Amino acid sequence: MQQRASSNRHGGLADARPTPPSATPVVPPTPADTTALRALLADAGACADLVESVPAVQCDIGGVHLDVRLLALADAHRIYLSSSGARIAPRRGAPACAQGRPDERAWSRPESPLIVAGRYRCRIEDGAAAIWWTDEKGVVAHAVAGDDDLADLFAWWRAHRNG
Repeated sequence: MQQRASSNRHGGLADARPTPPSATPVVPPTPADTTALRALLADAGACADLVESVPAVQCDIGGVHLDVRLLALADAHRIYLSSSGARIAPRRGAPACAQGRPDERAWSRPESPLIVAGRYRCRIEDGAAAIWWTDEKGVVAHAVAGDDDLADLFAWWRAHRNG
């Protein structure tokens, strides 16, 4: 079977499940409990138009469209790299995203500043500010703002990435 991962209309993550052969009947998966996934988002209760699938959450928080998936760690890293187009390189200094410039780098949680929690990439996608990130739990997320203000979206991300 072949894996597929592409972008949806928001540039978010598409279905990464195996593509079944055409002769194989497709059985819908049993809905999974996404409580733990929603708990990874600081404001999941504020999501407008929450959509859940296995295991993913899509919603809008504060005018930002959010698409979050929980995957195996190796899959999360692979999907982050392919979906965001990230080119990993060491970075130093203040995050360029905070000044409204595209950037890709590792991030850490405030309580453990020397331990890498994941990676992020901010950029403009189809005229809108967007940020991709991953973390040490296998989360891959994509957030798209309603405008092209990378600095504003980066501030939003810092407030909503759960740590």
